[in-house]
Amino acid sequence: MGCVTSSKKDVEAVPSGEVKALSMDMKTRFANVDAEVLGDYKDEAMAELMFVYGRSANIYIIKTPPFHPASLHERKEEEAKNEGEEDKEYPQEETKEEPVKEVRWAIFNDSKDDAKFETTFFHAEELRNAGNGDGVSFVRKENGSVVASVYVPAGATVPFVEGPIMGCMYKCVVHDPKTNAFEFAAAAK
Repeated sequence: MGCVTSSKKDVEAVPSGEVKALSMDMKTRFANVDAEVLGDYKDEAMAELMFVYGRSANIYIIKTPPFHPASLHERKEEEAKNEGEEDKEYPQEETKEEPVKEVRWAIFNDSKDDAKFETTFFHAEELRNAGNGDGVSFVRKENGSVVASVYVPAGATVPFVEGPIMGCMYKCVVHDPKTNAFEFAAAAK
C-alpha cells in the first residue's frame, strides 16, 4: 500500500527474516521488546522486520500463538452449517483443505518516534483484537475485507490482532520530528 522496498543501506544492520523476539539475534537500536505483551509465548515469539524509516525507525511484527483462540466447538458448528447449505446447492468432490493456523500479531516500534501501523486483511471473518483495550480500530469494508490500524508509541510493543490470517497488505507511517508529520516507512522486504 504505497510502500517501496527500502535501500540495502537502511536494513543492513538489522536481521532479515524471522528471529526469536527475545534472543540475541534480535538486534534493536532504541528499545527492547516488552516480554509482558508476549505473555506465556515469549519463548516462542518470532519477530520479523517489516518497515524501516531511514536509520531512525524499525517496525517489527511479532508472531505468537493466539492468547484467546476461537472456540473449536463454535468453528465446527459453523463449518457444519455452511457445509450443509453448500452441499444442497452445489454438490462437489470432497477436497481437503488445511485449516489456516491462528496467529497473534504484536507490533514493536524500535524507534524514538511514534508510528501508526495499518493492515488490510482480505479474509477476516474470525479476526479479533489481540489486546484487552481499544487500541486497535477495525473498519469492515463492503467487499468483506477489514482494515485494522493501531498507534504504536516510540519504543513500545503493542498487541494488534489475532486469528487466522489468509492474506493482507500493510503500510506504516512514522512521525518525523524534522517535518512534524507522519511519513511513510519503507517496506523491509
